[in-house]
Amino acid sequence: MTARAPDQRTIVVGSQSAEAMRAEWLSFRVKTSAPVEVVPPEWISPTAYGELRGISTPAAGAQLRGGYAAGQLERRSFRVETGQGVRAVFHYRHKRPPA
Repeated sequence: MTARAPDQRTIVVGSQSAEAMRAEWLSFRVKTSAPVEVVPPEWISPTAYGELRGISTPAAGAQLRGGYAAGQLERRSFRVETGQGVRAVFHYRHKRPPA
């Protein structure tokens, strides 16, 4: 519960510290968020592509988006664990030849 003093910022009222409240909130988010998807090995994220090529993640993302725009790559969003929790992240792979 929070209360506002007339001349102060928000004050946390109760026995929980800010760190404990944050940990409780993150635990709740993990329990209620959508499940993490298994990414097949032929799909690659911009982060992994950047590490593989030795370039920054934004530069890798730009190259992959260019390949997608040119019709050389497929793009799909997978829900993966990131440093900020479970997030939808685009992954790319080469287009399969027609059967």
